[in-house]
Amino acid sequence: MEESLNEEPKLEFENIKKHVSEYLKNRLEYFKLSTIEYTAKVAQSVVFVMVISLAILLFWIFANITAAIAIGEAMGRMTYGFSIVAFFNLVLALFILVTRKALIFKPVGNWIIKVLTKSLETDENN
Repeated sequence: MEESLNEEPKLEFENIKKHVSEYLKNRLEYFKLSTIEYTAKVAQSVVFVMVISLAILLFWIFANITAAIAIGEAMGRMTYGFSIVAFFNLVLALFILVTRKALIFKPVGNWIIKVLTKSLETDENN
């Protein structure tokens, strides 16, 4: 009788140990898959922003060329048109440089935090 009493806790401990080990393996696998999904969502957002930025850049270049030609024809010399557009772009670049924290860093930082936390929230809900 004493042997069966001593073996029962041992069997229970082995059973618990097995379940804990399986649980930890499953949690590790879940963490790996969750990290992969999270990384994919972040990469997807970065690629999207890069594609949109490229499209806006191309639009800006062609709009500047068009504006420079139109101004140059209106003023009688193409160099005036391109000079005015170049000066405008310089003023715009300086404005963006001075206000970069309010115009770029904070909105981009908030957007990144929003994307990351949204990704984590959807992960926790599933």
